[in-house]
Amino acid sequence: MKRFTIVCRLLVTSVPHVLGYADSPGEAVTMARKFTQEGKRDVRIGDGQVEKHFDTESFAKEYGVR
Repeated sequence: MKRFTIVCRLLVTSVPHVLGYADSPGEAVTMARKFTQEGKRDVRIGDGQVEKHFDTESFAKEYGVR
């Protein structure tokens, strides 16, 4: 099972929609930024080990990803 989950908020419900999974912080940030550029709203990255969700740039800062 992959550690990081990339999700976005659906406009109709408050349930997050899973966009993808990543093994590394760098991969997660790259995927999240790509989804944001494609027009997805409120893209967040979840860390399965600490059970927290971050917005893309906060996650990148927290994990030292550029």
